[in-house]
Amino acid sequence: MKCFLIKKMKNNWKDYDKNRPIRHKFYRNKKWVKIRNDYFNSKMGICERCYQKRYIVNGVIVHHKEYITDQDFINWNIDKLFAWKNLELLCMKCHNKEHKTEKGYRDNVIIDEKTGKVKIIDKEE
Repeated sequence: MKCFLIKKMKNNWKDYDKNRPIRHKFYRNKKWVKIRNDYFNSKMGICERCYQKRYIVNGVIVHHKEYITDQDFINWNIDKLFAWKNLELLCMKCHNKEHKTEKGYRDNVIIDEKTGKVKIIDKEE
């Protein structure tokens, strides 16, 4: 099971790297930068998910709620890319949690930040 998970993660990164230039172009676009900054300021720099739980945590990433596909980037799908209704400001912890579950990783898998090694933990731990 561990080998399958690592292979899945490598394939996800391979797909991400292949399409990275398209995504990079969007995230450096002046229109996106302005929308991102305006949205960030409208939320006073506070993570929306943490705030709902009554915590005040600095938001760092303006996240698209609905996953943006490569076709959305290529076709400049305005409704998904630029619409405020599809954005939320997240702290790094909430953003990482979002992408961990979105890509189908299990909640008993951790990656050591120092070594980069994958560890599968028992639920009883």
